[in-house]
Amino acid sequence: MLWIAAVAALSIMFLALGRNRDSETAAERLNRFHHRGRSRETAAGKKWSGGVWRFFERIFELAPESIKTASINGLEQYSPFLEFPAEVLAGLRISAVVCLPLALLMMTDFSAAGIALSIPGAFLSALMPRVIASRRQCSFFYEIRRALPNTADILYSLVLGGKNLDQAFKGAAELSTGPLKDILSTAISEMELGASKEESFDRLAGRYPVPQLSSLLRSILEAEKRGLELSETLKVYSRELRMRHRDELRVRVAKAPLKILIPLVFLILPSAILLALGPTLLSTFSQLMK
Repeated sequence: MLWIAAVAALSIMFLALGRNRDSETAAERLNRFHHRGRSRETAAGKKWSGGVWRFFERIFELAPESIKTASINGLEQYSPFLEFPAEVLAGLRISAVVCLPLALLMMTDFSAAGIALSIPGAFLSALMPRVIASRRQCSFFYEIRRALPNTADILYSLVLGGKNLDQAFKGAAELSTGPLKDILSTAISEMELGASKEESFDRLAGRYPVPQLSSLLRSILEAEKRGLELSETLKVYSRELRMRHRDELRVRVAKAPLKILIPLVFLILPSAILLALGPTLLSTFSQLMK
């Protein structure tokens, strides 16, 4: 009966998803994403928006308000770093908390062991979306740090070529790559709407707490306030940033042997020992048994 009820519920849900997707126009989807503050849609986001995105989002929309509040708690802070709305992860959390314990109970025929495993399973299912969002945030910040040296060089080249700060900043935003291009373009849009550089840069540094990015924005503001030569400031900053990036790479390379040691000791070495000594041990045991 449980299997029949689950299949019937999934069938009704898929029918509702298909009907909603046909009735929703492209303009409505665009307005909905704009209302949620979706400023970018990468290739991963386009892949999610096909079926899985709408599936988990629909689960979140059908849930009661109390469950919505509990499921999205702690996920909204990761919205600027995701290619999809936080509601998708909330729907994933609801689905995992319900489906994983139920699957464990069905696999164990509702035994005591299944009941005992379902409780930590539900807890881990509730943590899974937050782990996904946290890893995406780390990846987002790493992409910004990786793109910053080239952006600083572009700024230095444009200023050295005779551009003023506004023109150089706009040109660097256009030539940047990855998420840094989007966030710099957002800062430029805010300044074009009337915000000052200091307000826009402070808002940008608060929204994306990357030390290298905050240092670049502070250097630009200090150079403009004190009347320093901006090209020299950017030249020094770019050199320091590349040296810091080189030191980080050296640290990561130095940690690589330690990371390789763990699978070597616990996975590769036991397998090699079994392959080397296994036949000898088997033949010895067979002779002793005789």
